[in-house]
Amino acid sequence: MPGSATENKFIVREWFNQIQPRLILDVGPGCGTYSTLLRSGKPTEDNQKWYGVEVFEPYIEKYNLKSKYEHIIVQDVKEVDFSKLPTFDLIIAGDILEHLEKQDAITVIERLKQHTKNLIISIPIIDYPQGPSEGNVHETHLSNFNWNEMKEIVKPKEFLVGTILGYYWWQG
Repeated sequence: MPGSATENKFIVREWFNQIQPRLILDVGPGCGTYSTLLRSGKPTEDNQKWYGVEVFEPYIEKYNLKSKYEHIIVQDVKEVDFSKLPTFDLIIAGDILEHLEKQDAITVIERLKQHTKNLIISIPIIDYPQGPSEGNVHETHLSNFNWNEMKEIVKPKEFLVGTILGYYWWQG
């Protein structure tokens, strides 16, 4: 499913407001949840520039992502050449890492940290099975992390753990 659980999304807005990023990368935007939640105005009216990395091209048209992101990269995050992109003020990995094998998710976290000043991760912290959705095999959950395991991997500045989701803010 290209959206995510709504539990405690307020914390992402609080952290976003503290960071006040101008250059943002949303990894796995799906239906554009975070751009919709966090934009201060219409894309042409705010001082932010949003990039999205979306593996499933049909979502771009279906969820009108071109109206929510100035740049959309259609590629698996594991294959993105970040050296060709700017350093971001913020990268959001919102409910995406569980769609990767565990070691791949850890590798992606480390790669993302190298290309941003701030990384916000939202991830299920319970067993949260999910298969393909809307014809997208990439929606399948391939790994599980518990809240403490993710805390050790991310080494966050701040975190918030709910009953379903954990949120982690790393700052470099």
